[in-house]
Amino acid sequence: MMKKFIFSVMSFILAILAAAVFAEAALRVYGLFDKNRGLKNSMGVPNTKYHHSFKPGSSCRLVSSKKGEYDVGVKINNYGFRGKDMAIDKKPGVVRIMVIGDSFTFGVGAEEDQTIPYLIERYLKERGANVEVINAGFGGYSPLLHYLRTRDEYLEFRPDIVLYLFDYSDLADDWRAERSLVYDKAGNIVRCDLTYVDGRKDWWAEMMVHSKLCAYIHKKFVRSIDKIRILGLGGYIKAKLQGKRAKALIIAKEIQEKAANPIKYDPYLMIRGPDRLPYIKAHFERNEKYLNLINDAFRAQGAPMIFVVYPYGIHVGPEQWGAGRVYWGFERGKVYDDYYVFDLLRDYAGRNKIPYINLLPDFLRDKDENLFFDVDGHFTPKANSVAARAIVDNPDFERLLAGVSRI
Repeated sequence: MMKKFIFSVMSFILAILAAAVFAEAALRVYGLFDKNRGLKNSMGVPNTKYHHSFKPGSSCRLVSSKKGEYDVGVKINNYGFRGKDMAIDKKPGVVRIMVIGDSFTFGVGAEEDQTIPYLIERYLKERGANVEVINAGFGGYSPLLHYLRTRDEYLEFRPDIVLYLFDYSDLADDWRAERSLVYDKAGNIVRCDLTYVDGRKDWWAEMMVHSKLCAYIHKKFVRSIDKIRILGLGGYIKAKLQGKRAKALIIAKEIQEKAANPIKYDPYLMIRGPDRLPYIKAHFERNEKYLNLINDAFRAQGAPMIFVVYPYGIHVGPEQWGAGRVYWGFERGKVYDDYYVFDLLRDYAGRNKIPYINLLPDFLRDKDENLFFDVDGHFTPKANSVAARAIVDNPDFERLLAGVSRI
């Protein structure tokens, strides 16, 4: 009887292991054909120093979750930036501009010659300027991660002007990235390792990095259970049936009940409404700290930083980002014209004497154009052109460019 029991247990364990191996293999094969590779591929691969980054010399495709919305190619250069290969040292007489940001800067949905950094370089060259523009855009990046790369890498490129394109998701991304920081004994930041959580090694996070099966279980079961706990089973099912993002609904419930931290679930907390301002301001202090560290580092090297703010589809037109906005809990057919967040960011730039460019007026002038992908929500190539034109035409940018061109 004992031998039979042991045999049954061993058979069960082997069956579980075989099923896990099969599931892992199946998920890896499925990943090769996964069509939702837009934002995901703009983030590169896990990195134990900068959370995630690109492998120099690699390439990939950005494919929208909505069939036909976009399918574009990406080349990563010899230094891990999107674009053509480059030398770390500037050629004599060349003005080097570094554009820092997230997936909007990187150019999700755009071919290389349609991205904001590429178009800035093109428009300036058409005016006779001798410039080189670096696309330092990484999907999911935030001021904290860009500060680490500024400290360790960006300064080596000695840009003459830095453009920081701030995204509203930076509020939540910095909160999340800060939880993965690893410090030395003196309290200095060593790296941002996504396998650490609140200063401790998280072995489940480590397993998710290496196993597609663990990542799938976490996404489909662990995170879903957490959402059901907050929304209730009925509320969770209702959100799914209505095509809404459960995360986007949690924030209202959590603030109402003063429960857990809503920024954990909502990447768009910063534009949820002026009633959230006290909470937004408290979290923006984190962004401000890392933005100032970036600005101070470049300023010490003689490179001024310009702070650039752009709108989302909800700020521009009722049909801009039409389907995707509903998925994230925003109203269809509504223009969100309370511009409190632009005022908040303008005040930050003013307090710190950083030139400020607000792209909202330029987008409103072209509001009848298709500026945002309907489902994905990123800029269309047309919007990238509007943004690049607005930047190069900005008086503060023109003044700084003229100043460094004379040096």
